[in-house]
Amino acid sequence: MADTALGVLRRIGQGTRSVEDSVSFSLGNRLRIEIRAALHEGPATASQLAKIVGRPSRSLSYHLKEMCKDGSIEIAKTEKVGNISRNCYRVVELPHFSDEEIAVMSRGDRQALFAMAVQAASAEALASLWAENG
Repeated sequence: MADTALGVLRRIGQGTRSVEDSVSFSLGNRLRIEIRAALHEGPATASQLAKIVGRPSRSLSYHLKEMCKDGSIEIAKTEKVGNISRNCYRVVELPHFSDEEIAVMSRGDRQALFAMAVQAASAEALASLWAENG
């Protein structure tokens, strides 16, 4: 089992929230769901996300920081623009594990894997529902 794939799993729920609370936090606010759905299309900066979700970028900063801390999104790269560092965010990709690898995972790692899948699927489903009604 690749250490980098396990590292992805171990980030979720390692901040101030448990795995369950991380999923609830990520899905508990429409703006965070819209951010996740937008990032499923590809990496974006806060200003690009603001345009996509139709909100000022300053209203996204708290959510982006907390979602990074919880492990549901991550900084893909940081660009220096003049004296300012600009982060480009992306959704944390679900690593692939075989049935055998999942069978030998710790309970916590399996829980984190399932939590990541729930976050991704739920955000996409809700964003699709809103798009149909919008």
